[in-house]
Amino acid sequence: MNIYLHNGQEQFGPYSEVEVRGWIESGNVTGEFQFFIEGQSTEWALVHGSFLMPVHSLSPEENFQKLVRTIQEEFELLRNQKKSFLGKMFDGPKKPLDECSVMVVFQEGKKEYGPYRLEYAITYENIDTAHSIRIEGSNTTFKFPKMRQMWEQALLTSKQSKKLEKFGLTVEGIEITNIQAIDAIQRLDEANKIIKDTKKALDELKPPTPTLKKKMKELGIEPSEVTTRADARKLIEDQIIYNRCIELSISIPEGCTSEMAVSLSEKKEASIAKSHQKKEKEESIAKLQAQGIHLNLPINDQELEDIIEYGPPSQEQIFEYNKLMSEFHQNLGIEFKPYGKKETANHNSDSIQSAIDMIDEVICGIESWDDEVDCQFVQGEDCYDLSRTPTQEEWLEIRRALAKLIMKEEHIGDDQVIRRILKKCCPGMKIKKEKY
Repeated sequence: MNIYLHNGQEQFGPYSEVEVRGWIESGNVTGEFQFFIEGQSTEWALVHGSFLMPVHSLSPEENFQKLVRTIQEEFELLRNQKKSFLGKMFDGPKKPLDECSVMVVFQEGKKEYGPYRLEYAITYENIDTAHSIRIEGSNTTFKFPKMRQMWEQALLTSKQSKKLEKFGLTVEGIEITNIQAIDAIQRLDEANKIIKDTKKALDELKPPTPTLKKKMKELGIEPSEVTTRADARKLIEDQIIYNRCIELSISIPEGCTSEMAVSLSEKKEASIAKSHQKKEKEESIAKLQAQGIHLNLPINDQELEDIIEYGPPSQEQIFEYNKLMSEFHQNLGIEFKPYGKKETANHNSDSIQSAIDMIDEVICGIESWDDEVDCQFVQGEDCYDLSRTPTQEEWLEIRRALAKLIMKEEHIGDDQVIRRILKKCCPGMKIKKEKY
């Protein structure tokens, strides 16, 4: 007998009956798993309630209650245990995690921030600039590994306590640590999830709900007497996909699966959307051209959107732009492209104004020391005393290097970069910086 298993996400198998029963006994396979017998089954069925389940096996609810009793016994053993170092560290009885306040010390200048609750301060342990912590009201500081111990050994929070009590556990008067509470809650949450998943899986085997019946009727689906809720959902999903294919005039091939039909409809919808976008773009271009706006085609979508939003550049802007570009090229002998390697032809009013401002800034920056070249070079608020006057060729190279900095918006005003430019363009020159 070859048995296949499915956990809701993946399929496993084939396995023998003995193997499957062993995994059920060990808890590796639970009741919400589904199984399929090769050559015998016509559909997947729940492991829960099947012949594979041991007669003496506990239900998910019984397993949950057994786990609650086990955890309660573990907690009871804590009643008479000795207090850990945490009590001494806080100069008194151990505190709940949410009542422990610490200051976080940072490396730079040993600045402190806080106070923070310990459960929040623990998040700083992986931040490089955080140096250590200091318990509020104490002069003692600790490194983060020690804080990790404190975080683990502090008593559970009020929120954790309420959650454990909701599960039916008694925690009052027991010194349960934060890490013990985390472990217990995780185990209980997992057991509780199995109950919910099993209930959901069993519900799916029940007859369709009134809502599902109504939806099937609307879609023209005739359910059989043995149709389950899971079957109904699948029938509805398949019919919706089929109807969508008909709307899109898609020819459904023989043996087409739901997945294939979805893929066909998605491709057709994408094609329709692309066609609509192309038509809208053509209409927008025609509308702009009808208004006398010159466009260099083909134009990309972003350029077109910007021209529609901000409007085209004015004649005054185009004149100013061309004038500045010519001046820039003549003065420096280098080509300036505000929009990168490929100069954009389809400017909008906002983008060309930005380009005008940028070129103007570069030209103003390099002309401030152009008329009378001497032994002082001013850059922003800094003044550099030079040991000799640069030659005209050297000054042209300085201007070009500075212009490139501004064009790239990189290291503008960076003292070390300015010094490197001056030394590179004027070999052997000594430089002294002073405030302008």
